[in-house]
Amino acid sequence: MNSIFNPYLMLLVFCVFMALIFFLNRWLYRPMLNFMRKRNEFLDNGLSALSQDKARIDEIQAEIQRLLVEAKQEAKEIKKIAAQEAQKKYNESFERAKIELELRFNEQKEDLMARQKILKEVLDGKLQSFSNLIQDKIQQSRSV
Repeated sequence: MNSIFNPYLMLLVFCVFMALIFFLNRWLYRPMLNFMRKRNEFLDNGLSALSQDKARIDEIQAEIQRLLVEAKQEAKEIKKIAAQEAQKKYNESFERAKIELELRFNEQKEDLMARQKILKEVLDGKLQSFSNLIQDKIQQSRSV
């Protein structure tokens, strides 16, 4: 093999190599680098959106917890108010029943006192006749 140094061939190879680098850079490397840059931007945007969404989720969960605490507190207050109202109604009805029973008791007492007075008057009226009957019976029993 005979190797001869041909400068024109070397220049031609160099020109073809430079044209290949130019066209590869223009049609392959630059679009590939742009694609990779856009992909990295997309991923970075996705990660930032994810972190924003996570922060928003945390805010929503905190709000939910706050609302649950408020709802539980309101439920306790409502139960307390309902119990107080029920106790108040019970006390009112108890007092009404007590007053009604006292009135009935007083009416019955007055009725009994009136009956007692009538009976006492009747007995006082008949006391003399009973006394006379008893004395007659005693005299009869002595005479027998």
